[in-house]
Amino acid sequence: ALARQLRALALHPAGVLERRWPWILGGLLVGLASLTAFLIFVKSVYQAQSAVLISSQQIPEEFVRSTVAGIDSLTNVNAMMGEVLSMQKLGAMIEKYDLYPDQRKQLPLGEIVALMRTNIAIEQQRNVRVDSPRETSSIYMISFQYEDPVKAADVANDLAAKFIDASTEKRSQQARLTT
Repeated sequence: ALARQLRALALHPAGVLERRWPWILGGLLVGLASLTAFLIFVKSVYQAQSAVLISSQQIPEEFVRSTVAGIDSLTNVNAMMGEVLSMQKLGAMIEKYDLYPDQRKQLPLGEIVALMRTNIAIEQQRNVRVDSPRETSSIYMISFQYEDPVKAADVANDLAAKFIDASTEKRSQQARLTT
């Protein structure tokens, strides 16, 4: 029976479509309608990343004793993150890049800043110099998700710049205090 069906299909390939074309067409239309609905209703979200390298004191310990253990101690890095993610700095970025325009009409700035924080991720990567017994450098990946790829990249780069500025200010303050 199978051999007879295969032979009939080989002799007359359009025979399959004669009986089943309504089902094939229906399946095709349902698939196209589903794809169209998906593309209309689902917004694209883009993620941009910036990397920040924080390294420890480069002067040998024999010459100058470090006031900071390791790179920047965990407390200092957390303080820098708190400064970068402060309501004041994120609020200024929201205004500067015109982020969340629809939400800004309805919500107070504090809630929009909280929304922005959910779209920001700061992750520490592994040690850069694996041959050193002490950790000498660390990379932090700063990422931001947004529906506009250009604004996502601009904000990720701005966050990285603010992180670097906070680190520089913290080190300058430590140098002034040491002096």
